[in-house]
Amino acid sequence: MRTLGMRWYEEGVKEGEYERAKKVAKNMLMRGLDIKLISEVTGLSEEEVKRIKEEVKEEIKNN
Repeated sequence: MRTLGMRWYEEGVKEGEYERAKKVAKNMLMRGLDIKLISEVTGLSEEEVKRIKEEVKEEIKNN
């Protein structure tokens, strides 16, 4: 039986892994790498990588 604290910890770990994958995806996109490759390397869906790509475009446009 998992305690509430264990669930919070697991959720925190998952969120941290997701944020790390997003950061790696952003770096790969900024280097012009292919969405499919980024998806395979990070474990993010191609749709998520496309959303991140749009975020990167906005960040570049606003700077």
